[in-house]
Amino acid sequence: SSTPSNGSEQADSRLSKLPPVYFWQCSLSKLDLSNNSLVSHTEVIIMDDDEDEEIDEDDCYALFPNVPKKSRKSSQKHNLSASHDLGWMSVSGSQNAGSAEFQAGEVEEMRFPVQRFATSLTYLRLDNNKLENIPPSVCQMQALVHLDLSHNPDLSFFLPSLGNLRNCFQIGIRGLSITNVPKELLPGSSNGNTRRTLAFLRATLRQSEPYNRIKLMVVGLEARGKTSLLARLRGEPLPSNVSTDGVKVDNWMLKSPAQPAAKTGGIFRRISTVAPAPVDYGPIVLSTWDMAGQVDYYATHQCFLSANTLYLAVWKLTSGESGVANLKTWLVNIQARAPGSPVIIVGTHLDQLSQNASERKKYLCRMNELIQSSFIDQKGYPRIVGVVEVSNTRLDGIDTLQKKIYDAASNITDPDSKEKLVRRQVPASYLALQQAITERAQEMKETGAVP
Repeated sequence: SSTPSNGSEQADSRLSKLPPVYFWQCSLSKLDLSNNSLVSHTEVIIMDDDEDEEIDEDDCYALFPNVPKKSRKSSQKHNLSASHDLGWMSVSGSQNAGSAEFQAGEVEEMRFPVQRFATSLTYLRLDNNKLENIPPSVCQMQALVHLDLSHNPDLSFFLPSLGNLRNCFQIGIRGLSITNVPKELLPGSSNGNTRRTLAFLRATLRQSEPYNRIKLMVVGLEARGKTSLLARLRGEPLPSNVSTDGVKVDNWMLKSPAQPAAKTGGIFRRISTVAPAPVDYGPIVLSTWDMAGQVDYYATHQCFLSANTLYLAVWKLTSGESGVANLKTWLVNIQARAPGSPVIIVGTHLDQLSQNASERKKYLCRMNELIQSSFIDQKGYPRIVGVVEVSNTRLDGIDTLQKKIYDAASNITDPDSKEKLVRRQVPASYLALQQAITERAQEMKETGAVP
């Protein structure tokens, strides 16, 4: 590999001794230790910064004949490759007052100088060695972007603390059989990557548990049947016809549907974003946010629109073209506050359309065409993942909407980690805190106390 002018190429050096600590006074940006015989309980670099020993500098540079001599206090960054037959990874030292003698054949646990390399080392190759697990100090190299662990035949376990490498975008695992990370998360699988692997390890480090909870926000104009729609989705009777004040937050446990959401005519044939095949993730708890439709609340509603949320944009089928047009404000606000969020457009009051089947079908087709041309795959709008027509009175379309909600919620991913929100790992302490708050809120509600 190419080496900058202030660096040094040490490939094929056939080193046999470990250099003293002051050899590493410079801050490395790249370190290639591949194709050697490193073992898991022996690390590459010894001694902490505060260790001070007098070692013959000529002896040191005899080990690295291609490295230009630098001051012990040098702060320049270098590339250092010591690949191929590096012999100083399984040695121990007997240290005297004036010198250090390193003898092959003995093993001593060693550490990277974390304080020196943590913010400078971005590239580290440990592939083609004999590691059985990852040296713990590697997990403290916060600047690492590339880490290659490939072809260490006995390496089958990733330390959870490896998840602390938040800047790492690429971990090489060719030839490895990792047993403590799900295969579908590992780099090289169809849905796996380094980010997902590290996120899983961080969750393990925090003693995390799977979390099946998704936020569901229902938005739309006043008197469009939003509260009644939520009641029907939960299997409850129709509530009294009273307008919602502000925001009403509740929970709804949605069981896995037996069949995938039906794809009927009209809009479903033309939605370009096709959801993956449904997967059974078990019951999903939806935190439902019923947003009041009165104009007085519009300014504050924007404060609650957030990412990692599924939205139902509700309109009244009998309002025709004007009803579709009124969806624009909600959809634009969702895209502004939570770009790319999934939205299901729900038309209510299906039972109030013409009872003539042919006329009703023709009308719905025309409305669906209008939604298609106005909002789906159009710039400035969120991701429309479904269009459903329902009747809160006769329950028409409710089952279809439940299945569509389950499928959409199952496929929401975090915009940063790309990890699916359903079954994501959440620290157990967070869940305990949530439970404590929920119980306290219930106590206050029962006693009439002010929150």
